[in-house]
Amino acid sequence: MSEAPVLIIDDDVAFCRICKNFLAEHDVRAVSASTPLEIENISISKHEVLLLDVNIPAVTTSDFLMKRTTKRRPITIMISSQCDLETRLEYLKNGADFFFPKPLDYYELTLVIKRALSRTNYRDESKNWRLSISGRYLTTPTNNLISLTSAEFAVLSILFENAPNPVPREQLSKAVYNFFEGIHMSDRALEVMISRIRQRLKSEQYSLSIRAQRHVGYFIPNDIIIED
Repeated sequence: MSEAPVLIIDDDVAFCRICKNFLAEHDVRAVSASTPLEIENISISKHEVLLLDVNIPAVTTSDFLMKRTTKRRPITIMISSQCDLETRLEYLKNGADFFFPKPLDYYELTLVIKRALSRTNYRDESKNWRLSISGRYLTTPTNNLISLTSAEFAVLSILFENAPNPVPREQLSKAVYNFFEGIHMSDRALEVMISRIRQRLKSEQYSLSIRAQRHVGYFIPNDIIIED
């Protein structure tokens, strides 16, 4: 699974828990660091958004603004009960992107974080479809495992390998032919198989989109991952 996109640094453990739970309810994953040891060992560059409290004992928050000047620079949201104009301007001038006064409006904070993630083109890999080559099964975006028949695996493996580019019908038919040592699959039979796979991999929570490209073949536009 990919790193959580949001990192919360605050010595208030209860606040971190509430904030993480609220973000999770809105499909945003977050992790937190509260103790000096946790803060010392975190890697800021692995996250897209940094939520940083101004007043943390034994921690100089300005140091974290300096650490942001890396190749992967997270968007930083400062939070503090000190919301006077001078404090806000100081941190904004030193590189902070936003400043939120405590107590927070969690709805507004969530909207700002989601907007920030859209600016970074963040993709949550935990929501991808994953194909296991060795196990011959799919993992859905909701982490359900779906075992595949030999024919389904033959078709899906080549679609995954070429995604998002289309795979010609002849190439898909040949893959099934080779997999089953000589069993020929007509275009109509392939069409029926694709239709059945679509239905099997569809529910209220997820759907693997297998699209047809006219006069060419089929392709998968979804974010997918191939695992050994």
